[in-house]
Amino acid sequence: IVDYRSWKSRGWCRLERMARVLSPRSTTMVLVKHKDTIFEVGPHEYLFDPVARGSFGYEEDRCRLGPLVKRLVANKLATLAASCNMEEYRH
Repeated sequence: IVDYRSWKSRGWCRLERMARVLSPRSTTMVLVKHKDTIFEVGPHEYLFDPVARGSFGYEEDRCRLGPLVKRLVANKLATLAASCNMEEYRH
């Protein structure tokens, strides 16, 4: 069974969520609990589930994440600096 809890326990899924949050475009994630129950996942929830602490099918994948995470953060900071959005840049 795949549910939100199992999805967010996976390291690559955590990286995907982090990439969406750090994207230069505004993106949202929608969680469908039941056919008539839909939630928007908060953008900062990824902070509570570190990418490297997720589960991986191959342990060596965990080592590949550092450079990817650094690049995501650097790209986000560069985008914010270029747009002169210093308030969000500082957060």
